[in-house]
Amino acid sequence: MPAPLRRPLVLLLNQAQQGLMRRLNAEAVARFDVTVPQLSALFQLAREDGARLTDLSAALGLDNAAVTRLAERLERKSLAERRPCPEDARTKRLHLLPLGRERAGQGLAVLSEVRKPMEQGFTEAELNTVERFLRQVIAFADLTDRG
Repeated sequence: MPAPLRRPLVLLLNQAQQGLMRRLNAEAVARFDVTVPQLSALFQLAREDGARLTDLSAALGLDNAAVTRLAERLERKSLAERRPCPEDARTKRLHLLPLGRERAGQGLAVLSEVRKPMEQGFTEAELNTVERFLRQVIAFADLTDRG
Protein backbone atom coordinates (compact mmCIF):
# COMPACT_ATOMS: atom_id res chain seq x y z
CA MET A 1 0.00 0.00 0.00
CA PRO A 2 1.42 3.43 -0.91
CA ALA A 3 2.40 5.70 1.95
CA PRO A 4 -0.14 8.44 2.65
CA LEU A 5 0.79 11.93 1.52
CA ARG A 6 2.38 13.92 4.29
CA ARG A 7 1.22 17.18 2.76
CA PRO A 8 -1.36 17.77 0.05
CA LEU A 9 1.10 19.98 -1.87
CA VAL A 10 -1.05 20.28 -4.98
CA LEU A 11 -3.99 21.48 -2.90
CA LEU A 12 -1.79 23.85 -0.91
CA LEU A 13 -0.29 25.29 -4.11
CA ASN A 14 -3.77 25.81 -5.54
CA GLN A 15 -5.04 27.44 -2.35
CA ALA A 16 -1.95 29.67 -2.13
CA GLN A 17 -2.22 30.74 -5.77
CA GLN A 18 -5.93 31.54 -5.54
CA GLY A 19 -5.55 33.44 -2.28
CA LEU A 20 -2.57 35.40 -3.52
CA MET A 21 -4.34 36.36 -6.76
CA ARG A 22 -7.41 37.53 -4.80
CA ARG A 23 -5.17 39.63 -2.54
CA LEU A 24 -3.15 41.12 -5.41
CA ASN A 25 -6.29 41.80 -7.44
CA ALA A 26 -7.98 43.56 -4.53
CA GLU A 27 -4.89 45.72 -3.94
CA ALA A 28 -4.44 46.61 -7.62
CA VAL A 29 -8.10 47.40 -8.23
CA ALA A 30 -8.40 49.47 -5.05
CA ARG A 31 -5.23 51.46 -5.74
CA PHE A 32 -5.41 52.10 -9.46
CA ASP A 33 -8.35 50.25 -11.04
CA VAL A 34 -6.24 47.58 -12.78
CA THR A 35 -6.79 43.83 -12.44
CA VAL A 36 -4.03 41.23 -12.11
CA PRO A 37 -4.45 40.01 -15.72
CA GLN A 38 -4.27 43.62 -16.94
CA LEU A 39 -1.21 44.21 -14.77
CA SER A 40 0.43 41.06 -16.14
CA ALA A 41 -0.07 42.40 -19.66
CA LEU A 42 1.37 45.77 -18.66
CA PHE A 43 4.43 44.06 -17.15
CA GLN A 44 4.93 42.08 -20.36
CA LEU A 45 4.54 45.20 -22.49
CA ALA A 46 7.02 47.07 -20.28
CA ARG A 47 9.53 44.34 -21.24
CA GLU A 48 8.45 44.12 -24.88
CA ASP A 49 6.48 47.17 -25.93
CA GLY A 50 4.71 46.71 -29.22
CA ALA A 51 4.28 42.97 -28.77
CA ARG A 52 2.10 41.16 -31.28
CA LEU A 53 -1.16 40.01 -29.69
CA THR A 54 -0.25 36.39 -30.49
CA ASP A 55 3.09 36.78 -28.68
CA LEU A 56 1.32 38.38 -25.73
CA SER A 57 -1.09 35.46 -25.71
CA ALA A 58 1.78 32.97 -25.46
CA ALA A 59 3.62 35.00 -22.81
CA LEU A 60 0.52 35.30 -20.59
CA GLY A 61 -0.75 31.77 -21.17
CA LEU A 62 -4.07 33.03 -22.54
CA ASP A 63 -5.91 32.17 -25.73
CA ASN A 64 -6.07 34.74 -28.52
CA ALA A 65 -9.68 35.70 -27.81
CA ALA A 66 -8.87 36.43 -24.15
CA VAL A 67 -5.92 38.62 -25.16
CA THR A 68 -8.11 40.51 -27.62
CA ARG A 69 -10.61 41.24 -24.83
CA LEU A 70 -7.73 42.18 -22.51
CA ALA A 71 -6.35 44.58 -25.14
CA GLU A 72 -9.80 46.17 -25.49
CA ARG A 73 -10.00 46.76 -21.72
CA LEU A 74 -6.48 48.24 -21.67
CA GLU A 75 -7.45 50.58 -24.51
CA ARG A 76 -10.67 51.66 -22.74
CA LYS A 77 -8.58 52.56 -19.68
CA SER A 78 -6.03 54.46 -21.84
CA LEU A 79 -3.26 52.09 -20.70
CA ALA A 80 -2.30 50.70 -24.13
CA GLU A 81 -3.30 50.91 -27.76
CA ARG A 82 -3.35 48.48 -30.66
CA ARG A 83 -1.55 49.52 -33.80
CA PRO A 84 -1.14 47.75 -37.13
CA CYS A 85 2.03 45.73 -37.52
CA PRO A 86 4.28 47.34 -40.18
CA GLU A 87 5.41 43.91 -41.42
CA ASP A 88 1.95 42.31 -41.60
CA ALA A 89 -1.23 44.37 -41.98
CA ARG A 90 -3.33 41.47 -40.63
CA THR A 91 -1.48 41.60 -37.31
CA LYS A 92 -1.89 44.07 -34.45
CA ARG A 93 0.74 45.13 -31.95
CA LEU A 94 -0.06 46.41 -28.46
CA HIS A 95 1.83 49.48 -27.27
CA LEU A 96 1.95 50.95 -23.78
CA LEU A 97 0.64 54.45 -23.29
CA PRO A 98 2.17 56.70 -20.60
CA LEU A 99 -0.53 55.81 -18.05
CA GLY A 100 0.06 52.10 -18.73
CA ARG A 101 3.78 52.49 -18.08
CA GLU A 102 2.97 54.32 -14.84
CA ARG A 103 0.56 51.57 -13.74
CA ALA A 104 3.17 48.90 -14.49
CA GLY A 105 5.60 50.66 -12.15
CA GLN A 106 2.94 51.00 -9.47
CA GLY A 107 2.12 47.31 -9.86
CA LEU A 108 5.74 46.34 -9.23
CA ALA A 109 5.61 48.33 -5.99
CA VAL A 110 2.46 46.44 -4.90
CA LEU A 111 4.13 43.10 -5.67
CA SER A 112 7.10 44.10 -3.54
CA GLU A 113 4.85 45.16 -0.66
CA VAL A 114 2.89 41.90 -0.77
CA ARG A 115 6.03 39.78 -1.08
CA LYS A 116 7.78 41.10 2.04
CA PRO A 117 5.39 39.66 4.66
CA MET A 118 5.24 36.34 2.78
CA GLU A 119 9.01 35.96 2.95
CA GLN A 120 9.29 37.05 6.57
CA GLY A 121 10.81 34.37 8.81
CA PHE A 122 12.49 32.47 5.97
CA THR A 123 16.22 32.38 5.35
CA GLU A 124 17.62 33.16 1.91
CA ALA A 125 18.48 29.46 1.53
CA GLU A 126 14.88 28.47 2.34
CA LEU A 127 13.51 30.98 -0.16
CA ASN A 128 15.90 29.63 -2.79
CA THR A 129 14.59 26.12 -2.11
CA VAL A 130 10.98 27.30 -2.43
CA GLU A 131 11.81 29.07 -5.69
CA ARG A 132 13.59 25.98 -7.05
CA PHE A 133 10.58 23.82 -6.09
CA LEU A 134 8.11 26.20 -7.76
CA ARG A 135 10.20 26.37 -10.94
CA GLN A 136 10.24 22.57 -11.01
CA VAL A 137 6.43 22.48 -10.64
CA ILE A 138 6.08 25.02 -13.46
CA ALA A 139 8.37 22.99 -15.71
CA PHE A 140 6.43 19.82 -14.91
CA ALA A 141 3.11 21.54 -15.67
CA ASP A 142 4.51 22.95 -18.91
CA LEU A 143 5.57 19.48 -20.06
CA THR A 144 2.15 18.11 -19.10
CA ASP A 145 0.41 20.86 -21.10
CA ARG A 146 2.46 20.01 -24.19
CA GLY A 147 1.25 16.50 -24.20
